[in-house]
Amino acid sequence: MVSEDGDAVRVGEVDGGDAHAREEPRVGVSGSVRLPYVVRMPRQRLTVSVDSRFTEMIKDVGAHTPGGVSGYVERLIRQDWLRRELARLQHWDLAHPGYIADSIEESEAAAEVDAA
Repeated sequence: MVSEDGDAVRVGEVDGGDAHAREEPRVGVSGSVRLPYVVRMPRQRLTVSVDSRFTEMIKDVGAHTPGGVSGYVERLIRQDWLRRELARLQHWDLAHPGYIADSIEESEAAAEVDAA
């Protein structure tokens, strides 16, 4: 659901938005058999104020995007989260030089012991 109020674009779900969930297929393990199951993620209503010149663009992109405006905004947030996490990992890697090389050496040494 998308509604406008001046320069605000409201993105939410019908029926109050409190109890809605999105279903995403996942693969789980039940005993020794891998079975598909569904993870239900709670949805929350969010009001975002944007410059009026972007309102039409957001509605247009939402109309042609799986999940509508909500899906579009969620993908932008996921992409931003991924960039931040990769930057954090890169920072950690730079702060710990040689960690990867040491890990490879330890794995190779363990493999040699297992082979013997």
